[in-house]
Amino acid sequence: LDAVNHGIRFSTAVNKADYNALTAAGVALDFGTIITPDDYLAAAGKDFTALADGNYIDVNSTATGTDTFREVKGEDNETYYFFCGSLTGIKAANYDWDYSAIGYVTIGENTVYSANYATRNAAYVANAAYNDPDGGYTSDELDIIRGYLQ
Repeated sequence: LDAVNHGIRFSTAVNKADYNALTAAGVALDFGTIITPDDYLAAAGKDFTALADGNYIDVNSTATGTDTFREVKGEDNETYYFFCGSLTGIKAANYDWDYSAIGYVTIGENTVYSANYATRNAAYVANAAYNDPDGGYTSDELDIIRGYLQ
């Protein structure tokens, strides 16, 4: 909802118990999200590791065990930490481009990718937000959201 840096955000869940066990053992974790236009992912055979350099962005955030994550209770009654990767500066002409994103955690030399990835576009997200009866958006925020729909 930034009036200047238009974009889209993708979230990834990490099991809180797993995260806490690893960081308590002194293991350094590196979190990130790879975001790419879905057309590029399709050309790479839906394999994020096969994307050509320059065809994706890697939004990276090293976790030290003191980082603050948003906690959410999952449907499986486990608690998860969420981290996000965002793509900003999307031009209005590209609001309907589909972008795909996958989260990952690097533990030492090993990188583990999420089991699933998400694909959506800024216009889709704006439409869902605009029509959310529980959104609680201000009039200024609704103006920004409407801008994605034009």
